[in-house]
Amino acid sequence: MNDAPPLSSTLSPPVDEKAELKKRVWGAWATIGLGLAIGLLSIAAQTLVIIAFIASRVLSHTGGLTQEINALPTNGLVVSLAIIFSALAGIGLIALFVRLRGQISLGEYLAFKRISWKTAIVLVLFTAGLVALAGLIGGASGDSRNSGFMVDVYNTSGWPPLLWIAVIAFAPAFEEAFFRGFSFVGLQYSRIGAIGAILFTSLVWATLHIQYDIFGMATVLVLGMVLGAVRLKTGSLWGSMLIHSLWNFVAVLGTVLSINAAH
Repeated sequence: MNDAPPLSSTLSPPVDEKAELKKRVWGAWATIGLGLAIGLLSIAAQTLVIIAFIASRVLSHTGGLTQEINALPTNGLVVSLAIIFSALAGIGLIALFVRLRGQISLGEYLAFKRISWKTAIVLVLFTAGLVALAGLIGGASGDSRNSGFMVDVYNTSGWPPLLWIAVIAFAPAFEEAFFRGFSFVGLQYSRIGAIGAILFTSLVWATLHIQYDIFGMATVLVLGMVLGAVRLKTGSLWGSMLIHSLWNFVAVLGTVLSINAAH
């Protein structure tokens, strides 16, 4: 009996994984359109949190309501709840859009591929270097508005652990799933390519951080490009999510230390 494979199978070219994945994900324009829907739902979730907060204050007949409304952008409790609910809404819609696309799992679409311990350690050390560099540049430029914003948020958080959870877990999970996951995958196979996808998603991500000054937004822009490069290099969303969480952890920790030092 001849067990040799058919000639046609031996002559067939190897499967191009990137070409195959391109067929299974949303195209560039669909990704942008669906991304707008995800962003709008996220904003709607944040708006509902704000409305609920104002309604609770009205019903409780709390004095100084106008002052509280004006301070909403730096109200730590509102910020924490807004981050959590917008993240849940955004991730839920991302999962729905991936499911509607079909033929691919959410983990495969967003590139939730395991990274080695060696890679994780390198990324942790790399993040430490980034934080140190940003601290030096921020100190030299007199970066006070950004730190002041974080202090106000922390002091009005009500229950600080909720702020820690929101900033270190929910914010990185949603933002990475959206920018370096869903959006990146849909754009990297378009004419702008992977580099263009990194630049585009980083720019959009930076413009959303309007609570910061120019230096803060520039820092977010550079960090976004770093996260995109890590996502591209490792082929996994876990790497960028790890850096993002560590970065936020250091930001909150630095805020706590500065508050304690002031007292």
